[in-house]
Amino acid sequence: MKRIVAGRYELGEVLGKGATGQVFAARDIEEGHEVALKILDPSLAGDENFVARFKREVRILQGVASRSVVPILSAGWDGKTFFIAYERLYGETLDKRLRRVARLPMSEARPLVRQLLKALAATHEVGVIHRDVKPANIFLEGGDARKAERLRLLDFGISKWEAGDGHGTLSALTRTGDVLGTCRYMAPEQFENPADVDGRADLFAAGAVAFRILTGAMPYGGGDSLALIMTNVLTLPPRTLQTVTGVSWPTSLEDFFTRAFVHRDERFGSASEMLDAWMDAPTGSDVPEPSSFQPEPLAQYADSASGNDTRSDSTHPA
Repeated sequence: MKRIVAGRYELGEVLGKGATGQVFAARDIEEGHEVALKILDPSLAGDENFVARFKREVRILQGVASRSVVPILSAGWDGKTFFIAYERLYGETLDKRLRRVARLPMSEARPLVRQLLKALAATHEVGVIHRDVKPANIFLEGGDARKAERLRLLDFGISKWEAGDGHGTLSALTRTGDVLGTCRYMAPEQFENPADVDGRADLFAAGAVAFRILTGAMPYGGGDSLALIMTNVLTLPPRTLQTVTGVSWPTSLEDFFTRAFVHRDERFGSASEMLDAWMDAPTGSDVPEPSSFQPEPLAQYADSASGNDTRSDSTHPA
């Protein structure tokens, strides 16, 4: 017999797993449609910190009005299980796509990064800092000949809500010494004091995502250990597009990434400002095609939990 959650969600296959729970394909037997159901691990149901984060994710997503954020259909506690029901998405994560094709031409990168920065502008407008922007948390909902592919930003489980949530500020749930995020995409200040980050940390991560989309590599190189990656980010300058690929890129694109990775006081001040700079970047023959250079080995850049992912949860409705 299939398990039923909250008297209405019939669980199917597991879509994703994380340190604090799982996401299942599920059928809403009341409404008759498919959903993605995120469930907190029962062993954590008595942990006030994890429960508070779970509930806060619900409140955050209910407060973000953007088509780029997956809407919550319902959430609660049924006496046994904490759950969140999301709209079911069909497509693939950006991480899965980049594992398959390594990098994308500017014609495909341009609209994806535009949608990502618009999503961040919407979340930052209501005081929400994602803190874990990376390809595995970016879902590409299938387009076709009649409509463009839609980007969705996933997993707000470790996000920071600057306005607070009625149960203390989010910073209160981030202990001193915690490292929250996926270190290949983390800004220097996120390593040093994750409770003190602002929206500019998300912009650093968005820059790292855009860099990987175009080059198949990361601005601070490879390495598997948290200590090595942290040392690279904190002490070394980021690599340029030309350094990574061996071919020349437009100066305005190189300048875009330089601005994305500098100290936060000199970084783009908002997602909207960063979006304007991205849309001003050249397209067409001035930008190298992926076939003109060889990417670095994919394995070292996978968004896995081993060495790279220090999140408390890596599940998502996808």
